[in-house]
Amino acid sequence: MRVIVENTTRVRIPPLSLRTLGVTAKRLLRLPGGSEITLVFVSDAAMRALNRRVRGHDRSTDVLSFPLHVRRPFAADADGIVRFGDVIVSLPTARRQARKRHALFRDELRELVVHGLLHCVGFSHDRPRGSSRMRRMAEALLTFRAPPAS
Repeated sequence: MRVIVENTTRVRIPPLSLRTLGVTAKRLLRLPGGSEITLVFVSDAAMRALNRRVRGHDRSTDVLSFPLHVRRPFAADADGIVRFGDVIVSLPTARRQARKRHALFRDELRELVVHGLLHCVGFSHDRPRGSSRMRRMAEALLTFRAPPAS
């Protein structure tokens, strides 16, 4: 899975191993080949405006997801690429959350990206069963280690 990244802020994004995450997600989630997702890193002000417009909440949030598919099977566009949607992450909010949890900024960003990705491929935490399923898959994606090359 190809991961397209856009950073609209001046904050430097630490290495997130997005290529590895894309390969891992494709394998664990059984995603079709030729798929992609877009990550956009924004300021708190931009996230607040987006959250207000989309969800009616006049505050920033850590991550918003905009899936392009409701459920499987995922349909490819005319060019053969399956686009899952956009994941928007507020870098300042992620940094504050990392500090509060005594976590690395990089790890917080990876968790938010995985959370958003899972929403874009059909996972939801609206119900207890879906929440535990989503939590287990997030943990699998975050802890997966590719086997060493032979």
